[in-house]
Amino acid sequence: METMDNVFSVKRLWLLLRWGAVANWKRYATFFFGTALVVFLILEFSMFDVRYGSGSGRLMANKVDAVAGSFMFFWGALAVLCPSFICSSLRDKRQATAFFSLPATLAEKFIANYACATAGLLATALASLLLADGLHFVACLAFGPHGFHSLFASAMGKMGWWLSGDGLFSAAAKENGGILVAVVLLHPLLAHAYFLLCGALFLRRAWLVGTLLLLSLAFMFGGAGPRLWFDAVRCAEGSVAASAGVAALMLALVAAFYLLAYRVFCRTQIVGRKWVNL
Repeated sequence: METMDNVFSVKRLWLLLRWGAVANWKRYATFFFGTALVVFLILEFSMFDVRYGSGSGRLMANKVDAVAGSFMFFWGALAVLCPSFICSSLRDKRQATAFFSLPATLAEKFIANYACATAGLLATALASLLLADGLHFVACLAFGPHGFHSLFASAMGKMGWWLSGDGLFSAAAKENGGILVAVVLLHPLLAHAYFLLCGALFLRRAWLVGTLLLLSLAFMFGGAGPRLWFDAVRCAEGSVAASAGVAALMLALVAAFYLLAYRVFCRTQIVGRKWVNL
């Protein structure tokens, strides 16, 4: 009879996460410094008239808010696309061999890779914003103007607004007793699960292949599929039962995508330079 430790162990999962962080530290470091540098350069370019013109402190705050809003849009898109990197570290045959040789179950390896590709990448992006904020502070001290508006604080403020009573939840909760909240939030979750399946299926450029596949399907059906789905969601806004039905369908699709991604991951073969994981 199998015990719980034979199926899943938190200690083994923690060791897998540590192994993944050590094995992929160069990728995380490149993404961290690259994102911080790009955000900093965009912010400094947008503030050229503030530093060398007649811009005021209020204009500086508006510039910072605009860049923070753009970063949060990028972060939201990354939250949807990042599961497609679940097998990116397995493209290298030597690293894939070492990974699958680790003493852990396939479920633990799937969860560890998923956590590294999602939570690890998103946390790295937020940390890069802190570095960009620090560089912005140094630039303010060196070149002016007087005063400093935090890029990170502005971005967190925008996120807090969306999650507060003044944002998305408040607007959606007024309809259908909050059922519409689930329908709205399940759309990015469904896209997240779809790209997770793409990440398990395609070992190379999974995010690009998944995006092109969606665009190709939309083009093939002439937009009829998306229009039909949006019409169904729009009709569901006036009925609790219809909204609950749409939400249940979306949850079923999310669960199916996760299950299929796990099944494909379990069948991963260690073959170098392979595109499709079948």
